Amino acid sequence: MSFNQFVKSFIAGMVFPGIFLPLAYTIFYFVRPVPFHENPLQFIPMYIPLLFGIANVISASFAKPQVANGRLWLTGILLGLIVSIVGVFALNIPALVFGFSDGLKYAPIIFLPIIYGIIFRYFVKWLESVL
Repeated sequence: MSFNQFVKSFIAGMVFPGIFLPLAYTIFYFVRPVPFHENPLQFIPMYIPLLFGIANVISASFAKPQVANGRLWLTGILLGLIVSIVGVFALNIPALVFGFSDGLKYAPIIFLPIIYGIIFRYFVKWLESVL
């Protein structure tokens, strides 16, 4: 894989969360489910675009082009699982940032891998084809 392909994969992985996160933060700031603007954990998700870009580069460097759909689904699901496990168990983000109770606290472990898989399969694949 050439350097240009690495850069394209990195940019394709970063674009969607890079656009989505500022909009989500603006909405959360004005809705304020909890004192969102006073919580220092609010800055942790700003690193998610970097994780998306790095994950896309790693998966693109190991996969063959004919299995792109499966590669992208698997990359998104694994990244979503890693992010949700760290967010729920190590940082307790659902309770601290969103005020989720005991039962909803573990919902990101189910929903984030699915959402990340969809993002990688449809948005990142489309961006890779555009770039």
